[in-house]
Amino acid sequence: MWRRQVADEWFNLNTIYDEVMLLGHSMGALLCLDLAVRHPVRSLVVLAPAIGVRVKGQSLFRVISWFIQKWPRAWESDPDIIFFDERDDDDDLYLGSEYWRWHWFGALADLFSLQSATERSLGSIRAPVLGIYGELDELVGSAGRKRMKSELKSPYVEKILSDCGHLIPYDPHPGSKEMAVRTIIDWLEGQSAHKSGAS
Repeated sequence: MWRRQVADEWFNLNTIYDEVMLLGHSMGALLCLDLAVRHPVRSLVVLAPAIGVRVKGQSLFRVISWFIQKWPRAWESDPDIIFFDERDDDDDLYLGSEYWRWHWFGALADLFSLQSATERSLGSIRAPVLGIYGELDELVGSAGRKRMKSELKSPYVEKILSDCGHLIPYDPHPGSKEMAVRTIIDWLEGQSAHKSGAS
């Protein structure tokens, strides 16, 4: 379902626009890489892509999901992180109650299956890739970055944001998300200019 949704949107956008570039964060970045494995995408930006993520017991998640749909996990709202609109009080409570407060074993099994398939196929990506990572990211660590560097055969640029964690688009550290946005805009403009110059 995840892969089909992303592919459908990409195909739809390609019927409307001359140039379509991909951008994704975390699992969304993994889905962008997966799409680039299977289709000739123009270029893509991945923020903390879910590559190289290893969790204890992940090989058992599929079997566990047959018996247990979800399992509670510790989570607390962080008022410093704004996900939707700074005018909304506790804007992450809904996501917290539905997502961060639970281990959804079936979805996690699907995620790790997709991660494994994408990792095996990184070398088939032909599109230029910009990878942006938070230096303090404890979920996507150096293993994922090393894998991207060693296995991507297409042009690859990496940017590490100091004092930034996994939630790059929402990072509360002053300047982190702004630096990410500036890096993305500059890189995408460069990709667009490169295409125009080559035409």
